[in-house]
Amino acid sequence: MPEGEHILLTSFALVADHTDELEGRFYGLLDARHPKLMDSFGPGSQQRTQMLTQILAAVHDSVHVDEPGWMALQLGALGRAHTDWGVSSEMYAQVCDCLVQALSQMNDIGWSAELEQVWTAQLTQISEMMLTPRR
Repeated sequence: MPEGEHILLTSFALVADHTDELEGRFYGLLDARHPKLMDSFGPGSQQRTQMLTQILAAVHDSVHVDEPGWMALQLGALGRAHTDWGVSSEMYAQVCDCLVQALSQMNDIGWSAELEQVWTAQLTQISEMMLTPRR
């Protein structure tokens, strides 16, 4: 397993233990920085919890799936659905930025410049796979 993937999975295990804290920080940042984008995440906390869980699952699965073509297919389909919901390419970057910033504020995961680089790279890769059908 490449070092970046190992680092990501190790931090992912720590993040999974603190999803409530991450959720509060993530949606707080998203609301403060991009209030119009909050509508994309639905009106209720249960729906928002589910959507953040799906983002984290995509990060986790993107490391574990041995068939990159399958992952690209799955994320491409999800990206097409996001297009239908009016999600723009700029919104992907905004969500990724808020998620990385929320992670950086969590004391229990030992955030570092290396973690920021790995998480940003993985989220960018996922976003690119979701955006590919638009190109």
